[in-house]
Amino acid sequence: MITLRLAVRMAYSPDPRARWRQLSVIASLFLGTLMLLTAASVTAGVARSESDLRHRSPVWAAPDESPALVVRARAIIIDGAQVPVTWLEPGERPPAAGYTTVPPGLDRLPGPGEMVLSPGLLSQGIDASSLGMLPSRAGAGGGPAIGADGLATMSEPLIYARPREGQSLGREGALLAFRGYGPQGPAEPTGWTTQPPLIGWDIAPFGVVLLLLIPALVVLGLGGRALSPTRTARAATLMRLGVATNRVRWLLALETASLAVPGAVLAFITWWFAVSRTTTVPMVGTVLKQGTFALPLIVTLPVVLVAIGLASAASGMVRSATGRRGSRSVHWWELLPLVAGVLMVVSAWVGRFSGTLLGIGTMVLFVGVLLATPLLTALLGAAMSRHRAPRLWLAGRQLTFSPRNSARPAALLGALTLLGCSSVAVYGTLLDGRLDGTSNRNASIAYVDWVGAENTTWSEVIAAAASVDAAALPVHRDSDGQTSVNLADCAPSGASACSAIRSGRPLALLESSGIQTSERAGPVDTEAAVIIKDKPLADSTLYQALAPIAPALNIRELTPSTLAAPLYFKWLLVAWLVTTAALSLAVLREVGDRVMRLTWTDRYTMIRAGLRPVEIISISRASTLVPLASGAVLGFLAGCLVAFSGRTNRITVVDLPALTAYLLVAVLTSAATALFVLRLLRDRTP
Repeated sequence: MITLRLAVRMAYSPDPRARWRQLSVIASLFLGTLMLLTAASVTAGVARSESDLRHRSPVWAAPDESPALVVRARAIIIDGAQVPVTWLEPGERPPAAGYTTVPPGLDRLPGPGEMVLSPGLLSQGIDASSLGMLPSRAGAGGGPAIGADGLATMSEPLIYARPREGQSLGREGALLAFRGYGPQGPAEPTGWTTQPPLIGWDIAPFGVVLLLLIPALVVLGLGGRALSPTRTARAATLMRLGVATNRVRWLLALETASLAVPGAVLAFITWWFAVSRTTTVPMVGTVLKQGTFALPLIVTLPVVLVAIGLASAASGMVRSATGRRGSRSVHWWELLPLVAGVLMVVSAWVGRFSGTLLGIGTMVLFVGVLLATPLLTALLGAAMSRHRAPRLWLAGRQLTFSPRNSARPAALLGALTLLGCSSVAVYGTLLDGRLDGTSNRNASIAYVDWVGAENTTWSEVIAAAASVDAAALPVHRDSDGQTSVNLADCAPSGASACSAIRSGRPLALLESSGIQTSERAGPVDTEAAVIIKDKPLADSTLYQALAPIAPALNIRELTPSTLAAPLYFKWLLVAWLVTTAALSLAVLREVGDRVMRLTWTDRYTMIRAGLRPVEIISISRASTLVPLASGAVLGFLAGCLVAFSGRTNRITVVDLPALTAYLLVAVLTSAATALFVLRLLRDRTP
């Protein structure tokens, strides 16, 4: 009990020199614990999403079994995003006991010609009428929308449709046969989705482990080791008084736990209100179902205790309040990774495997910046040592005496700046939609196919295309399965569109898609057509024109168009921002500790040399800020090199204002932290 009371008093010492550790431990525990809880929440949310997909997945019929439900899975592009369209039709027999033909989220099957949409699509103003179908009241509760029971997220785009009276989904091709929807669904999800509604298991482990779990452990481990001159001096005094080392270590661990508990509890409260109950995620746009990120107390309590225990264990070491030891010297060969990374990134400009080479080169640059920063610090220290000003001379001697210890915060800052600048460059590319070589369209060329040729005449297809000022070309298919179109088949109503396709680029796009243009043509494919328009044509507009006559319509855009960024990219972007904030905190903690050690550890030597406290502060300022600035600039230059190299292959964009802003924020934040710690120690150095 005495040890606990002493630990609490040591933890909350009113001495200003203890403020840095108090702030560091509480902030680190708050962020680290919150990240651990969020990682657990995301994992649980992904598991719930996969469970929802299984729940809404029908069970396959046996090969010799008559299906109770037949399905064709299609898709449509709406506002740059692929939307799955599931076409349903009752099978040849009623479902067996325990099965149903009605998907979860619906009260009944849609009627002939009807369509049911998810709430996310309805909120965008997309309904059945805008897609050429009849509105349905088959949704949950007799409404027009799919219910939450049939969705993984409330914003998930999903459509169920049924052919009109007299139309069918055919009996061959991509027709899927099922027993129906069971109570649990199949072991492997067969519910159609163009991308995971939340984030798939193929991406989730990477995002959770690398972008949440590992940074959280780093923050917790380093945060618990934050330096406090008061704490160090008292621990050293206890040891000189004969207190056993193990007891002192136990005292230090309890002291850390005393500071860790408030930060961890605050993180739990924040997680409870801001994460576990949330239905929206900033910057992602996904609307979650209530309780997606919820966790039981039996999970959250061990997570909080692990966070506190990890920080306490990391802090349970006694550090001497005095003494000085230089680290091993730096060597020129440590520049080799930096040089190798530069050569690899530059080679990516013209290399055959430019994307892979750029990625590997960036990782090598990351290691190179970490290793090169101590050498750069030693060179700067040597230059400062030749200065006539005593303070700069002594600061330079400190840097050359222990370049690795002096450069540790700067190396972390440089590596973080490199990753930040590289990420900004890649993110800009994804925003611009350049990864797939997209460009502005001056014409529309689409390949459409459907089922039920016996109910769709070619004259109806021509008339539907003409209603949106487009031309319809019949697709010819020879005995080898090669598809081709004959430009002479252009309908008169589409004369302008047909002339547009001869203008050069649209014709090349048509041929590059695998569809040949020839005057000699084979038999006409009665369930496919090429639609041409001399102006951009939205898929939803074309869908509205063709859906009434062509069941199970599928549209494949042949003209390059900018698609919305994948949903998983938005999730990874948010995780990257959290990771950047966490690693930035680790860098700032290292900066603060560096200033604390310089000012506190060297005080006796400097005082005996005749220096005043204000001079000690000035020397510490120079020996801290110079390596930080050099490390950040080195990382910035490496990041700019990555941005310029990737630009030639449309992997990155070069946005110098954004890159410079990132550099300034990194440097100014680190410098402000150093000056803040010096402020705490000013007038307190004996």
